Amino acid sequence: SLNDFSAIIKDITQGVSLETANTYTYKTPYYQLSGVQDHQKGMNGLQELIWQACLDANATVFTSSPSALSAGDQKFTSGWKPRATLHENIGIFQYDRRAQSLILELVQEFLGEKSYTHAYFPRWAFNEWNKSNNWVFGRRNNSFVALYSKNPTEWKNNYELRAEGKKNAWIVELGSVSDAAFDSYEDFIAKILNAKIEISEKSLGYEIIYNSPSQGKVRVSWDGEMNVENQIIDLGSYERFESPY
Repeated sequence: SLNDFSAIIKDITQGVSLETANTYTYKTPYYQLSGVQDHQKGMNGLQELIWQACLDANATVFTSSPSALSAGDQKFTSGWKPRATLHENIGIFQYDRRAQSLILELVQEFLGEKSYTHAYFPRWAFNEWNKSNNWVFGRRNNSFVALYSKNPTEWKNNYELRAEGKKNAWIVELGSVSDAAFDSYEDFIAKILNAKIEISEKSLGYEIIYNSPSQGKVRVSWDGEMNVENQIIDLGSYERFESPY
């Protein structure tokens, strides 16, 4: 029946439909982290930008998972959506999806389905940047960003950092000279590199524990709550506007 067929392809069709989105922004004088909490994870989209970290107008960082079903060559602002979970200066993003029907998988293969996730990280926009193990760091004036990929990464050009495999987990942490947790950019790098990360692969997504230097223990999975230092983080639903006006 039509209902049965619709259920089979819902990861593709539902993902391009307009639905409630719980948008979140955390802003300081040094950086801003924005995203949409736990929105249509594992579904296909066409024009979405699920999260973005900004140090200034040019020093911005975000990730995506390109899809052969996305229109045109919008490889950074479309594709398979992650489970995005954000709290203040921390973001954890899990890319995965259910297997589709054999026909749909063959169609995607024929269209050239991509087998990687990647980050937009414009090295030219930062005063300095560093890459160590699975972390990439950037400094713009007195603001810092750290981006982690579970899968190994390589630079494809001056702005694209690619990790092979459609399933992956990315972590971002932001900092600045005014943050109590960090004394300098060098201190930021050292503390992030010493932070313990435990990532266990599940049938869908991961179980992730990240011991953030600034926030403490952050725990999140493909389903369920986000937990920071034994406190449940509100991922929505939110009021349309949180403002005294």
